[in-house]
Amino acid sequence: MPRNCIYNDKVARSHDFLNHQRFNKARYDELMAKSQVSVNEIVRSSLIVGSEFKRIELNEKQFLIVLFDHYDREIAFHVTGTILDDVVLNEKPSVQLWIWKSIKPRHKAMIADLSEQILLEYLLERFNIIASDNHANLQGRNFWNEMASIVIDKALYAYRYKRGSRSIQEIANHEELVTNRCNLWGEGPDFSNVLLVLTDDEIYIR
Repeated sequence: MPRNCIYNDKVARSHDFLNHQRFNKARYDELMAKSQVSVNEIVRSSLIVGSEFKRIELNEKQFLIVLFDHYDREIAFHVTGTILDDVVLNEKPSVQLWIWKSIKPRHKAMIADLSEQILLEYLLERFNIIASDNHANLQGRNFWNEMASIVIDKALYAYRYKRGSRSIQEIANHEELVTNRCNLWGEGPDFSNVLLVLTDDEIYIR
């Protein structure tokens, strides 16, 4: 994951519009007009009355997972996912580009731990391999480190993977993440192709 501090402003601007009520409601109307598939099964906690979890296919490579609050006609949770063809791994990792969460008290209990549920229960079951985004701010870095720690605790697999090469290294323990001994995070241009890969199957590079 590259240059995580340099891109803070860029990452923030990409979804800051959802914090503004007028733009949030406009996005709600835009997405409500699109074809949707219910994914309410993602949520272990009870949904508040008038809310729905939907998956929206934007194209063959990109999808959204959105929590609609129909009572206030707004979006409470918004995830963008992109599917990458990866020849080296011979899979289609799901790359989670970014997550936005409402901070309203009305939504707080409902969306607690949703990121983990979506990533490790919904996406991992469907795609087998999940790759991180390659631009992240400090919040994103902490999120991916936390997800990797959970994967390691579950005796699954976390890797540092450099796209465009045959370089893949297993991240074996929490200390490697906390100290960045695994060299996952950096600010040089070479880190633009470095991804965190999470999977329930061991990866072999032939």
